[in-house]
Amino acid sequence: MGISEMKNPESVGILADETETGFDELAKLPARLERYSNAKERALINLSQVQEKINHFSDSDDFAFKNHLIGLAPKIAQCGDYLRFREYYTVNKVRLAGAYFCKAHLLCPFCAIRRGSKLVEEYSKRHAQILTEIKGVKTSMLTITIKNGVELAERQNHLQKSLQKLFAHRRNSKRGKSNTEFSKVIGLVGTFEVTNKGNGWHPHAHIMLVHREYIRAEKLKEEWKKITGDSEVLRIDPAKHPKDPAQDFLEIFKYALKFGDLTPELNLQAYEVLRGKRLVFSAGEFRNVKVNEDDLFDTPLDELPFFEHLYKFYSGSGYSLQKSQHSDEIPDRKTAKIDQKRVNQRDLDQWCGHMVKVSKKLREQHKKDAWNGQLRPKL
Repeated sequence: MGISEMKNPESVGILADETETGFDELAKLPARLERYSNAKERALINLSQVQEKINHFSDSDDFAFKNHLIGLAPKIAQCGDYLRFREYYTVNKVRLAGAYFCKAHLLCPFCAIRRGSKLVEEYSKRHAQILTEIKGVKTSMLTITIKNGVELAERQNHLQKSLQKLFAHRRNSKRGKSNTEFSKVIGLVGTFEVTNKGNGWHPHAHIMLVHREYIRAEKLKEEWKKITGDSEVLRIDPAKHPKDPAQDFLEIFKYALKFGDLTPELNLQAYEVLRGKRLVFSAGEFRNVKVNEDDLFDTPLDELPFFEHLYKFYSGSGYSLQKSQHSDEIPDRKTAKIDQKRVNQRDLDQWCGHMVKVSKKLREQHKKDAWNGQLRPKL
C-alpha cells in the first residue's frame, strides 16, 4: 500500500470542525449535534458487534477479553445518550458542559472526536511555544510504514519496535555514539494508525517533526530499511499550514477517527489488539505535554450567565432538546454536569439490551452498503 492511499479527508474534516476557531458559536450548534449524532450511530453499530462477540465466544477465545466486553457494552450504550450544553447568550457561545463518556475511543467515534480535539489543542500550544523559544525551527510531517501482514498484533509490534530502534539511534547520535539522519530532529509527536483494505493489516505512523537542519528523505529511507528489513516506504513533507499549525496537527491526531473506516468486525479486532497500548508518542521538545483525557468537556466561560440545554439522543433522528433552564435556576453550578448517579442507577442490563437492539437495526439497515471512510455507512 502506498503513502498516497492513507488520506482520509472525512476524518480530518470532522476533527477540523471540532477545533476550528469559532467552533463554539451558537450558529454552529446544529452542525455539531449532527456530527455527534453520526458518531453515536456508529458507536451503536460497534456495540452490536461487541454483543455479537460476547454471545459467540468459543473455548479457544480469551475469556478475559469477554469479561472486558461485558463491562464495556453498557458504557458504550450510555455514552453520549444525553448532552448538556451551556449557551453563553451574552457572547453567542455554546460549550459542552455535561455528558457521559465511555472513553473507548477506538470503538466510540464520539469519544474519539472529543479526545482528538483536546490533543490538537494542547500540542498546537506547545508547537507555538517551540517556535517562539527556538529560532530557525522548521516543521515537517513524516508518514512511515511497514509491509502489510495477516496478523495485526505481529505487524503493530514490528512497527513499534522499529520506531523504538530509530528513536534509540537518535538518542545515541546526540551522545556521539552513532550517526543517523534522525538526529536532526529536536522534537516529535506522533500517532499509530491501522488500516485494512483487503490486503492485510497496515499499521503506520504519522509524526510531526521540528528540526533546524534539512532532513534527507533518501538517507532516512535507507536507515528505515535496515531497521525494518521489509520496508523503506516513508514520506516527509514540509508542514502545509505554517500560519495555522493546528491544521497540520489534525493529520496527526485523526488516527482514532480512522477506525471508522473499518468494518465493525475489523474495528473490534483492532480494538482487541490495541486497547491499553500507547498510540500517541512524543520526544524531545514535545515531551511531557499534559493532556487531561478525563476531562472531555469544553472550557467553561466562568462568571458569564448562561442557558443550560439538555439534549437526548434518539436513533434515526439524532439529538432532541429536552429541557432548558437559566443559570439563575441552577442552585449549584458544580452540579450542572450530567448526574452520573442517576444514570448509573438504571437497570443497565435491560437498558443496554434495548440499545443493542437499536444498534442491530442500524446494522441491518446498512449491512448491504459499502463503508466509505465515514463514521457511518453511505446511505
